[in-house]
Amino acid sequence: MTAERKATKPPAAYPSKKDITKFIVKASVKGSTPVTGIDSAEDVIILVSREDDGLTGLDFEGRKIFNIDIRGIAKFWNGTDKIFISGKESGLYDLKSADSTYRVTCHEVVNHFSFHPNANLIVTGSHDGSWSLHDVNAGQILVKI
Repeated sequence: MTAERKATKPPAAYPSKKDITKFIVKASVKGSTPVTGIDSAEDVIILVSREDDGLTGLDFEGRKIFNIDIRGIAKFWNGTDKIFISGKESGLYDLKSADSTYRVTCHEVVNHFSFHPNANLIVTGSHDGSWSLHDVNAGQILVKI
């Protein structure tokens, strides 16, 4: 098994270790608090969530594309140009306009969330132990416990 793994090489399109190292050096996003989340999309954007500096978008050359002053962890929404952000201002945001397209209002703070891979559903959880299921297209809460 080990010999098979050593013989298998990643596809040529994958970045090399050298490329990744160059990116890490270029894309240093400094702040006084730790990074709380990282996500990426195929269209060369990386989201870096920080407690002290909101949300930063970088291209794969390490250039800052945008900075949004919202605290929380951000993830791309099912391969679109929208992101879901946790925290006090949790909801789905359009990256092009920075407008909220869906806000979670049933929790004071969203600490955790997960997307359904084949639907427009988001499950959110809060520090108070409650959770809820949202249909983003319909703009409604389906379940809150």
